[in-house]
This record gives sequence, C-alpha cells and structure tokens, in this order.
Amino acid sequence: MSDGREYQTDKGTLIFRPVEDLFPAIFALLESGDKPAWELEDKLAVHFQLTARERRAMLENGHRAWENHIAWALGHLRRRKSTTKVSIKTAPGGGRRGVYRLNK
Repeated sequence: MSDGREYQTDKGTLIFRPVEDLFPAIFALLESGDKPAWELEDKLAVHFQLTARERRAMLENGHRAWENHIAWALGHLRRRKSTTKVSIKTAPGGGRRGVYRLNK
C-alpha cells in the first residue's frame, strides 16, 4: 500500500489506502440512499478491515485519522459532483456531521 495516505497519530504512523480506492465502496453504500458520515466511516472500516487501533488513532488536531481520511474522500467526490452533502445532523458522539447522497 505504498501509494496510501500517511497520518501521524497518537498510535504511531498509519497508512490508509488512497482515497480514490474508497470511491467504489462509498458509491455502493450510497446506492441504497442517503448516509451520514459516521455510518459511512463505520461501514467502510468494516469493509477495509480496519483494526480498533486504526479506528481510534487520533491526529494532533484532536480528530480521528480514519474520520479525516473519509472526509477527504467525500470532499473529492463532492468536488467531482459525484456526491452531494444534503444535510448536516448531530452525530451520536456529538458534533455536527454531513449526510451524503449519490448523484446519479
């Protein structure tokens, strides 16, 4: 996974696959309807077999590295007009997060 994105975290250096590799899985998840970011993060973590350590790893800015990585992927898809952020909702753990829709 040499072309992955490297993150310096409280758990050490993590390398996640390139965001472009996430696109097909994101499209598949959004095929069934709108999904909030936290649901996408959870389902993608299972799909890509992330460990609990990888899921918990925090960046220096206080954000989880995996959540940040998914946000980058969703941002790319929004700029490409492949997805749309349709609303913002309160996440189960607090904070406000986007809800995404696949553009057909």
